[in-house]
Amino acid sequence: SSLHFSLELVKTLVETMNGKLSATQDHERGYEFSFHVLLLRGDAQNRKTNGNSSQRVLPMYNKNIRLKAEEIAVKHLPLGHRLRKTLAAPYLKKGTIAYTKNQTQHAILYLKRGLRINPLSIPTRQKLATIYREKGWIDLFLRTLEAGLFSDQKNQHIKDQIALNKKFLWNTLAYEKKMDQYKLAEPLPTLFVSNILSDQDNRHFLFEPQMRELLLQSLYNTHSVFVKELEAGDRQSLAKKGQLLLRVHYYEDERKFEISAELVALATGNIFRNFSVRRYGNDRVIEGILQLSKEISEAVMPFGKILDITDDTALINLGERHRVKLKDRFYILKSKAVIDDYFSGGLLKSHQIIGEAEVTRLDENMAQVQLFKSHQVVFNLINLNDIIMVKKDAVKPPQKNTNN
Repeated sequence: SSLHFSLELVKTLVETMNGKLSATQDHERGYEFSFHVLLLRGDAQNRKTNGNSSQRVLPMYNKNIRLKAEEIAVKHLPLGHRLRKTLAAPYLKKGTIAYTKNQTQHAILYLKRGLRINPLSIPTRQKLATIYREKGWIDLFLRTLEAGLFSDQKNQHIKDQIALNKKFLWNTLAYEKKMDQYKLAEPLPTLFVSNILSDQDNRHFLFEPQMRELLLQSLYNTHSVFVKELEAGDRQSLAKKGQLLLRVHYYEDERKFEISAELVALATGNIFRNFSVRRYGNDRVIEGILQLSKEISEAVMPFGKILDITDDTALINLGERHRVKLKDRFYILKSKAVIDDYFSGGLLKSHQIIGEAEVTRLDENMAQVQLFKSHQVVFNLINLNDIIMVKKDAVKPPQKNTNN
């Protein structure tokens, strides 16, 4: 109920804010009103309470408190609850504004955050689907709309949109090859996000889980890295090969938000890259996390694999969502060890390359490539599951076979 939700929120905030928030009223309306004042009165000033707790406001930057409340709602309130709708509504507005400003990553993060809180919001789902449609991701567009029918099976507008756009799916590579491109193996490396650390004098402490959730969402929305949450019991069972660990630390005071991170190759323990981001202003947390995610996605090169071979063409599990473009060139390699070598700072040697490939056709999560021989190996050594990586100019490419 609303009362139970508010009690859970108050209990959490009392523990977090050292008792700055108190609650004395014991009926649902009073708690709910205090809850809305706390979250939505961002411009509120101190007032004399006159003994009435419902008029009390907190003179503090409350975006992090909102994050805490949202996660409590996700875990404890049933779908369709009106408090879920209240918490999710601002994200549709923020996503729409970001969309009009051509801030696509901002818009996707806001809209998907809204859907996490209230998955039943049809307007939010339609706005997100519109962004995917404009990117040309027809498969993801249709999947996003079809998920909306779960909550509103009689929504004729969604049914009409799906029917009108189904024909475009027939022209995709995945449809032609009869493959579900959203069930293909994810590219390597796997990026594990560990617990986020913070200083004790942080303005908002004990908000690390909410920061981590936002970072996971933001990294996932880049589409170019395969992200997983690292749980406490996972460390001993990690395979380590082809895996990275992201360690994150953040600090926030009255003016700024700072977040730093390091990427570690689990196979060797070597640090691949360090990151540091600082942001100011009311949206400093979101802006900082988005910038960090952008830098990580640009630094982590995805390694794909060959899914199918027909004569001198092949299918690979990299596509537009991984920033692959037509005419892009790839090296073909036999061993996965090259992935750990790359992220540990090792050099790619020419003799490791067994061939090359060039993209001739694209889909969202896959591509068709033309295969080219290496002068060092015979052509039939290029097989299923061989590793592919973006061609680097620093590596001398294999010589062409003049007998081809």
